[in-house]
Amino acid sequence: MDIDLSAIIKLGGASITKKSTYHSLDILALDQVAKGIRGIKNVIIVHGAGSFGHFEAVQYDLVRGFNSATTSPEDTLKGFCKTRAAVLNLHQMVLTKLIENQINAFGISPSTWKMEDGILHSCDLTGVEELLAQGFVPILHGDCVKDLQNGYTILSGDLIVEVLSERYKPKRVVFVSDVAGVYDRDPNDPDATLLRDIKVSDYDQQNIAFKSGLCDVTGGMKSKLVHAVNIAKLDIPVYVVNKENAGCACLEERREGTGTKITL
Repeated sequence: MDIDLSAIIKLGGASITKKSTYHSLDILALDQVAKGIRGIKNVIIVHGAGSFGHFEAVQYDLVRGFNSATTSPEDTLKGFCKTRAAVLNLHQMVLTKLIENQINAFGISPSTWKMEDGILHSCDLTGVEELLAQGFVPILHGDCVKDLQNGYTILSGDLIVEVLSERYKPKRVVFVSDVAGVYDRDPNDPDATLLRDIKVSDYDQQNIAFKSGLCDVTGGMKSKLVHAVNIAKLDIPVYVVNKENAGCACLEERREGTGTKITL
């Protein structure tokens, strides 16, 4: 299907939830992002789990699925059920807030996607394409999915964004984070410098240190940047911004001193 997609937007879990507080939505942040992007047409939105799901996924060691050395099969079953219930709870709240802001948000689960030992094996995007063709804004989320080696595992929202970018070649991809962009060290360090532009060709030489997440089974900013660089290699500009600048990035605009642009 030939789709003219203006943007794929990833709402990081840390940007819309209070990630260190169990099952805590940052409703003001979500509302701010929704207001910023509501005028953007032809988009797909993917959101992370944040404090909804990561706690359970860590507790039950779900990245390793049913091959965990620390969790019994019975507890693994319970863990996946709890994690998915938490994510769907957040998903419903995200949909509600987007619809309140006049975005034709239609939730679609990637639960039928399959992994093999952490690597994507297959995915069915028919539902996404049908929604786009009808004028809806598809809303996907990180999820619990079948893993051909480990039984089940966690599919990250960042990987979903990369897969969608490979398939549909949007004009731009925007990662909305809880910080202003990518820094050369922990953003909480007073000497941290925002990296305004990152070239894929220079990526390995960039001096980037990452803050370790309190509770993040999908890799935090370090993993996000790996996916962002892979997308940029497709000659798709990628923006990493905070919630205040999501709408501007979707229009390929950046306020002075904010946001990181990653390009080929």
